[in-house]
Amino acid sequence: MQPPAIDDLASRPLHALQRMLANYDGRNHGQLFSTVAAHFGKLGASDHIQQVPILSHDTADTIPANTLVRFRGMVVDMFNPEFFVGAYRATGGPWRAAALYTDAVPDDMDAAAESSIMERRPLLLTPVPHEQPWATAAWAGQPVEPATPSATDRYKRAREPSCSDLADPASLSSS
Repeated sequence: MQPPAIDDLASRPLHALQRMLANYDGRNHGQLFSTVAAHFGKLGASDHIQQVPILSHDTADTIPANTLVRFRGMVVDMFNPEFFVGAYRATGGPWRAAALYTDAVPDDMDAAAESSIMERRPLLLTPVPHEQPWATAAWAGQPVEPATPSATDRYKRAREPSCSDLADPASLSSS
């Protein structure tokens, strides 16, 4: 099997996954997941990662279905494991992805001669709380706005004199 092109990983991730399933034997889930992680890891290590849209509250309605997205957040909770049909194949046909990395089950899965049950652990993620705009921009690969000068860089006004400053030191020593 020829590995999927990096452009396919970013623009058509499910198509790239189907190509990776060509060598899947239906039993070794660890090998499949390590292959997927290795291929998509190449995308993260390249400049093509900028093609992958960032999922946020503002962009959720504009991103088409079955699109690979980036999300930066914190794990808040881990739910109970889910068991699902991850891959299937018709008699003598190639393995195809079922609910692996999608929420929908294909229509032709009823005719499957073999299926592979897999497990996943759903996570509840939340955006990073109180993240500053410059941190978000840096993560998204956008230019970072220059920081405003800190309090120590600004001009400080002179301290107002207090009662002890007004007293004449000579008069204090003579008493």
